[in-house]
Amino acid sequence: MFVAKKILEETMVPNLAYDSRFYHLNLSEACTFKNYDSFKNWLVFEFDLYFQEEINNRLIIYTPNGSIEIAAETPKSIAISVRNKNSKACYNTMLKVYKLYILHKIKKL
Repeated sequence: MFVAKKILEETMVPNLAYDSRFYHLNLSEACTFKNYDSFKNWLVFEFDLYFQEEINNRLIIYTPNGSIEIAAETPKSIAISVRNKNSKACYNTMLKVYKLYILHKIKKL
């Protein structure tokens, strides 16, 4: 998973933004709706101890001090967003979600 961390550091860390309450990282990827549904199930089981809600093809997982949100933007792309009050926790959560996404993509090959 070193590759996922390296990719994330190169592409995502410069995009770490802060608004008035949260740090946030966003990622958009090409993905079919079927793969989105499968990836969503992986996340649901990985974060099963946290409160989760699904609204209109959007899954929100509430974590301590933040949230993880994945959404089917179009039939061919998904958006992953992580928000947290701590920048390091925000980065680590996105890294965990991104690793799951990479594993999911590898399994689908």
